Amino acid sequence: MALNDPSDSASEDRVNQVIAAYLKSVEQGNALDRQELLAQHPDLADELAAFFADRDRFEQAAAPLRDAAGA
Repeated sequence: MALNDPSDSASEDRVNQVIAAYLKSVEQGNALDRQELLAQHPDLADELAAFFADRDRFEQAAAPLRDAAGA
């Protein structure tokens, strides 16, 4: 693919939109089902799965800090 390929940008925009919707739902206390999101967006599944894995690692790392802060 060429540099600055418009299809890359469109795909990145879609990934960002799906992630933003997921994070908004989490913030509102209504987390969307991850497997359902992956099934709904099979062309973005690798990127979304990577995001979820990173988020889980971050949450694990942050848990002791939250516990220490009493949150």
